Amino acid sequence: MPKVAETANDKINALNAQNDSLSQINDSLRLEVEKLDSISVVLAGAIKASDTTIVYIKKIKYEKINRIANFSNNELFEFFANRDIKADAPTN
Repeated sequence: MPKVAETANDKINALNAQNDSLSQINDSLRLEVEKLDSISVVLAGAIKASDTTIVYIKKIKYEKINRIANFSNNELFEFFANRDIKADAPTN
């Protein structure tokens, strides 16, 4: 009968060692999750800032489009003529 007890104790010791090993792995994974979570918070902030910038740029673009849409034919001609001159101007 002592052999059965020794075998059972050996199994218990092996399971305890495996449990300790898994606990260490779990702790390191928990730290990794916390690190990734903090990175995701930073990235979410960067995305929000980018979204705000995109909304602002779209607003400016639509304001310019609306301004041009209200131009008369003469104003449109002058707008595009000045644009071509600026594009053709040499840069230093």
